[in-house]
Amino acid sequence: MTPSRHPFAPAALLAAAILLLSALPACNRAPTPEELRNAAIDAVQLDDLALRRLDDQNTFAPWQTSELRGAPYWLLVLDASDPVTLDALPEWTALAASLADANAGHLVLLLTGADADIDARIAAWPLSDDARRIRFCRADDITLGALARRAPLRANPTAFLFSPDGALLRTTAGFPPPEHYLQDAIAAAAGLPLPEHPAQGVLPEENDP
Repeated sequence: MTPSRHPFAPAALLAAAILLLSALPACNRAPTPEELRNAAIDAVQLDDLALRRLDDQNTFAPWQTSELRGAPYWLLVLDASDPVTLDALPEWTALAASLADANAGHLVLLLTGADADIDARIAAWPLSDDARRIRFCRADDITLGALARRAPLRANPTAFLFSPDGALLRTTAGFPPPEHYLQDAIAAAAGLPLPEHPAQGVLPEENDP
């Protein structure tokens, strides 16, 4: 397994932000918090997102999406505080099984929510063995900001399809039919152009190869 290129730590992103800002023209003021945040977002590598993944001990541990290199994956950004998210868990479990059965990659659920106990509430979800095929993850505000630059994170879910080498191929919003997720991942796994779907759900930022 290729070693991680950077740890899941806001300090690392802040250091990268300071380096980026140091290249700006000299001025007589310190960078604003917003400038620091924007520079940190600029430093995020979409092909190797630093997240925290729910492990077998039901705790969130550092994890990077580069561990999925070699297979496509869907990353779905979902609001963990929305009851619809938990209600839809059987649907996501079925999708993860379909992806595995078709050798079409993986499913990552990136769960958002600012409640102080949100991690513990997610860890308490009743997850079957089949549901454990899904990577349940959390991210910091900087990583979410980087994703939001590619697609507004207003829909539940907003989804990102990544190629086997980590390139962003497509973004969708809302709940397209599950077979669309599967068809896109199968095409990505084979290195083929993504199939066309009705306009509903597919965002204009998609980047078909």
